[in-house]
Amino acid sequence: MQVWLLVAILLVALALTLHALQRTRRQLEGLSGEEAMSARELERLRDLSAFTSDWQWEQDADLRFTRFFGGTISRHQVPVEHLIGHRRWEVPGLVCDAAAMAEHRAQVEAHQPYYDFEYGVRKPDGDFRWYVSSGTPEFDADGTFTGYFGYARDETRRKLAELAVQESERRLAEVIDALPVALVVLGADGRVQLWNSAAQQLFGVRREDILGRTDARDSASALAAAVLRERLLDPVDAGSAVPRSEEIRCETIRGQSLWLHVLTVTLRDEAQQVSGTIRVVQDITARRIAEEKARREHADLDEAQRVASLGSMRWVPGARLAHCSSQLLSLLDLPPGEVDQPIRRLLGRIDRRCRHELMAQWRALQSNGVAVETRCAVQSQQGRHLLLRGHLEITPEQEPLLRVTATDVSDLEQARAAANAARTLFETLFEHSPIALSLSDMDRRTLVKVNSAWRTLFGVDADEAQGRSTEALGLWSDPDEQKRVLDLIEREGRVVGMEVHGQPRSGPPIICELSGVSLEMDGRKLFLSSVVDVSTQRALQHEVETMNRELELRVARRSEELREKHAELGLAMQQLVQSEKLAALGGLVAGVAHELNTPLGNTLTLASSLRQRVTSFERTLQEGSLRKSALEAFTRDAAEVAALIEHSAGRASELMSNFKQVAADQTSERRRRFNLKDTVEGVIAAMRPRLAHVPHTLELALPDNIELDSYPGPLEQVITNFVNNALLHAFDDREHGRMTLSASAPDAEHVRIVFEDDGSGMTAETMQRAFEPFFSTRVGHGGTGLGLYIVRNLVESTLGGTLHLESSPGAGTRLTVDLPRMAPQAERS
Repeated sequence: MQVWLLVAILLVALALTLHALQRTRRQLEGLSGEEAMSARELERLRDLSAFTSDWQWEQDADLRFTRFFGGTISRHQVPVEHLIGHRRWEVPGLVCDAAAMAEHRAQVEAHQPYYDFEYGVRKPDGDFRWYVSSGTPEFDADGTFTGYFGYARDETRRKLAELAVQESERRLAEVIDALPVALVVLGADGRVQLWNSAAQQLFGVRREDILGRTDARDSASALAAAVLRERLLDPVDAGSAVPRSEEIRCETIRGQSLWLHVLTVTLRDEAQQVSGTIRVVQDITARRIAEEKARREHADLDEAQRVASLGSMRWVPGARLAHCSSQLLSLLDLPPGEVDQPIRRLLGRIDRRCRHELMAQWRALQSNGVAVETRCAVQSQQGRHLLLRGHLEITPEQEPLLRVTATDVSDLEQARAAANAARTLFETLFEHSPIALSLSDMDRRTLVKVNSAWRTLFGVDADEAQGRSTEALGLWSDPDEQKRVLDLIEREGRVVGMEVHGQPRSGPPIICELSGVSLEMDGRKLFLSSVVDVSTQRALQHEVETMNRELELRVARRSEELREKHAELGLAMQQLVQSEKLAALGGLVAGVAHELNTPLGNTLTLASSLRQRVTSFERTLQEGSLRKSALEAFTRDAAEVAALIEHSAGRASELMSNFKQVAADQTSERRRRFNLKDTVEGVIAAMRPRLAHVPHTLELALPDNIELDSYPGPLEQVITNFVNNALLHAFDDREHGRMTLSASAPDAEHVRIVFEDDGSGMTAETMQRAFEPFFSTRVGHGGTGLGLYIVRNLVESTLGGTLHLESSPGAGTRLTVDLPRMAPQAERS
């Protein structure tokens, strides 16, 4: 804030001076020398022009330079002859932003004053100069524009320094961001100041999301949440032992374990107080080097300021007081207004460490009279540095006079200090990195610098490696491999994760992963590379691949065996299912045979009785003793017997018809339209002989008007299996049981059939496995484990419905079948 205040004061002072000089010139044009200005005022203007670093210039009404004057034109080598007669935007060798120059041109063509316009000029001899100019328009007594008058100063030194600092900062940032390891820099307050590309990739936290913060809140990375907050983002205590190297273990939310190698280094200021913490982090689980090779160090360098504050002083050697400008008082933090200051007080504001150099410059000036230039520090809280320029001249009174100008170069000094600190930081990070790093000169093919990890890996001392090539050191197992690496670097400028073979000074050859990037620094083509020993990892990988191949062969053999067993099991299941169907049909045949026994026996008995009556009637007729009453009795008895025979035969025919229909349905799975009640009653009728021999009852509740276009055979088998399953499992400990079979139509498209019993019910475990093939609680007692399995397949596949089971121990069982009235079309192979 104080620097900007000083700049503002300087600009105001320059504007006032410019205005005063213009007013003086106009007065001199209209008045005579005696009336225009006193001799003392002329002397002051001459003195001011002589001791400032600015010079004056004039332009005519066409905006062409017509005159340059001032005491510093020759000292700054202003190319006056190069500028005279040209407008500013027509000056040969002009260097300026096109937009800025267009804005400036519009401003001057509008006859407006301007301040601190910057532009560069390349002189015919190749020298480059950078000027800062301020000007104001001039008008005659009639208000006609006559040209411009203004001041200019040479800012070439500052501009070149700014460019050098910016170039140094850019190169340092490129080198740091090219480092292959994660780099985290914390301030003294624990806030993150640097978060390079490798850190973003490793922790999954973007640089913009964590810079300036003390934790990883709102981060989606479990690794950041688990590790950063606890181990990586805590600043180091002043008493902690550093550098500190440690390996820590962490887990992600996916349960993946990671090992990180963390190197901690502290930063200290000039007072040896901890000013920050540097942590270098490497993922050593996979032993892979991140794609990004550099750690980015954001050097906290302020942009070199463009405004230079100026101060001036006149002092007669030997005098007690020196005459100072108000700007110099401000630069020295002295009270304003007292322009005449004791020379000792002025020297007292200079830092003690700079006074000896200042006095040496003063003695040199006295001895040879050559102008001097030196830098010195001011005793102020801002840590200000000044550039002092001085020269001796002889007054008209033949007395020596020292003229001194002072320029504030604090920003430049701070930038130099920051660049040195950044260079030191890079050296520290390079040397202490756990990854083997080297810097090579690509033109000479020699090593420039190697770190401790590199020296340990290859067993080569730093002095021995300096200035020698890796080939000369014998570190390549295969010279052709080295040539391929060099060709790749020349072609693409980088190497990423390339596998090479190295030869340490001692020990067997090693397999390494080489990564690196080409850099351009100070006109030299360099290559920054990292080397990671992956020999152990490759050996383990080979073993794992061998084991995988063997495992794949074993899995293939086992799979083939399983396929064969599965095919055999499928065939056995088909045979068992068919056997179950035939067993059900066999039971149906036995029931029908039992039912046919009664009508057929009755028919046989009646037929025998009728034959005996017929024989007796024939004997009576042959004897001639037949009477009318006997004939009438015979006729009546024959009619009754015939009626009984007809009834028994009709009953047998009905039973055979039902059996034929059920047998045909269950063996052929024919699709037809049928009445649900008739079909179910036919099945139950065929099962009556079995039901007659058990103390359990079956009740039917079937509507008359339910018609289906479906497969009656599978439906009859479902009903049969329901009844058989209940008789076999439901009533183990019951003398009397009750079964109910009911049907309903929940809508016009579906039919619901419910079979219930009040038996012993099922446990939860039995219910879960009730539909599994070969599962039965009555194995060895007539149960095959296929009853409900077949029912589910028939209901869900053939009939296109759903089956739902409800049961609990002691509460009976309920089976609900929901069927469409129109069954789906069967798939034919």
